[in-house]
Amino acid sequence: FAYTREFARLSGGASFVGTVMAGAYHATPEISGSTLRTPQAFVEAKNIPFLKGGTIWAGRRYYNRPDVSALDFKYVVMDGTGAGIDGIPMGPGKFSYGVFRNDVDKPQSATRHNVIYQGIPVNTNGTLKFDATIIRADSSAVNGHGGWSLSVAHKQDKLLGGDNVLVLQYGVGPGMRIGGTGDITRGSDFTRTRVIDQLIWQVT
Repeated sequence: FAYTREFARLSGGASFVGTVMAGAYHATPEISGSTLRTPQAFVEAKNIPFLKGGTIWAGRRYYNRPDVSALDFKYVVMDGTGAGIDGIPMGPGKFSYGVFRNDVDKPQSATRHNVIYQGIPVNTNGTLKFDATIIRADSSAVNGHGGWSLSVAHKQDKLLGGDNVLVLQYGVGPGMRIGGTGDITRGSDFTRTRVIDQLIWQVT
């Protein structure tokens, strides 16, 4: 269950919107014994002139989770508790930055920085998106390591009535999760390379 509501509006047009989501999880289809949680509870500030259409946000949220639709596989997952700016026009694309303390599903003794730059035109109906992550483990973390990941996606629109997305990804240490914070006990000798291509088309 999710609920979104504007709770304040300033005379200049700036708007403050809150979202809360409650969920129940169980490993089987059984309802009894489900674990209740709040995966999202965050506030956004919108329509602020100097943001030029972008937003400021803070709280716990699902964030930047593109997927392979047929498999429901999210190849970048930046969910967590933190704050940031989103969708700020910058040059040919839009810039976003977020700092997160924990992932939604697993607390970690680490701080994560995420940078997104997307919507960069590179060819006719084609755009690039960059997702970068830097993870720093707390100095108090036992056997904690930092890590990083980089994801580059090219989306080609208007192809066979649909679109094609080609993604190249690389992650190191806890950055192996690609976007989120993985196991911080994994050092730089743990890496992940991933290549994804998704073609969605319409035949009629």
